[in-house]
Amino acid sequence: MRIGIDFTVGLKQAGGIGRLTRGLIAGLAQLDCANDYTLLFAADAQRGTLPGPNFHWQRIPIPERALNIIWHRARLPLYIERFCGALDVFHAPNFTLPPSHAPARLVTVHDLTFLRYPEGAQPSLRRFLLNVVPRAARQASHVIADSKSTRDDLLDWLKLPADKISVVYAGLDETFQPASADAQQRVSMKYHLQRPFILGVGTLEPRKNYLGLMRACQRLGMSDVQLIIAGKRGWLDEPIIETAHATPNVRLLGFVPDEDLPALYTLASVYCLPSYYEGFGIPCIEAMACGTAVVCSDRPCLPEIVGNAALKVPPDDADALANALRRVLEDRTLRGQLIERGFERARDFPWSRASRALLDVYEGRVYEEK
Repeated sequence: MRIGIDFTVGLKQAGGIGRLTRGLIAGLAQLDCANDYTLLFAADAQRGTLPGPNFHWQRIPIPERALNIIWHRARLPLYIERFCGALDVFHAPNFTLPPSHAPARLVTVHDLTFLRYPEGAQPSLRRFLLNVVPRAARQASHVIADSKSTRDDLLDWLKLPADKISVVYAGLDETFQPASADAQQRVSMKYHLQRPFILGVGTLEPRKNYLGLMRACQRLGMSDVQLIIAGKRGWLDEPIIETAHATPNVRLLGFVPDEDLPALYTLASVYCLPSYYEGFGIPCIEAMACGTAVVCSDRPCLPEIVGNAALKVPPDDADALANALRRVLEDRTLRGQLIERGFERARDFPWSRASRALLDVYEGRVYEEK
């Protein structure tokens, strides 16, 4: 069977959806030696190492931005098969679905932030997603969601039939484990860290609720505790940056590469993700795997992902968030319980399980038109 995957996002995005796509494909290479995989990528992406002998590259001689205009704005019928030949399955892992003649056309919708939390999206991006995501979901033979919460949103907001959606969770890279003393010292010196600190990880954008996290940290009344935020600049981020620069004991590290993250998590006293909305929330699981207690919001889909291994609070209640952080910082017994539960919960998300679920979708009922 010939399976084509638009791998542009896996080559161009360092974190988030890019990491998810890379992890799934690497897991597929470990599981599947029978099917033939074509990894397609736009002209402005830099290809890397193929994950297995039954995988090969196919460059599309058009940059990503131009492809988006051709496929999703002008809606020209430039079929993916023009670049790779006939396919049995075509998978678009990043919200949008290029034209394809494949009997099975899959699209992954990671979240519906642009509908559920529209004030947190750039207006231009929101207009684009409002136009292309519902159309992609309707035209696809099957839709993949990162969580049951996102599946429910697809049912409620886009009115998709339940049998058209499969949940494929993200996985956890094996590098996320408690870091060695040497690694902790290297990262601590590199970023000039002073313990104790609360850690936030993720792109600077309104949905992550960093403003609420900074307010909560100011209400802690613990002047020796810093808030460290690791994440690249995103959109509508000026208030976040201005507030961080004006708030004592808050530091923005910018983008932190994957090789530094395990030690950064390990050094933190608590990891906090107080988002208004998430499609999965992989940093919570990464922190748990590194032996760090987690506090997160009670909004979708975080309770589904963290289970009983984190304290969950309303994201718009700064006092509740401050109290949860204080409990973890001051109560060693509670912190130890959360760490042990976190180790157990993180073991539920290996890439092998995620990739097996994806392979089941590739080889299952999706080949018949709905």
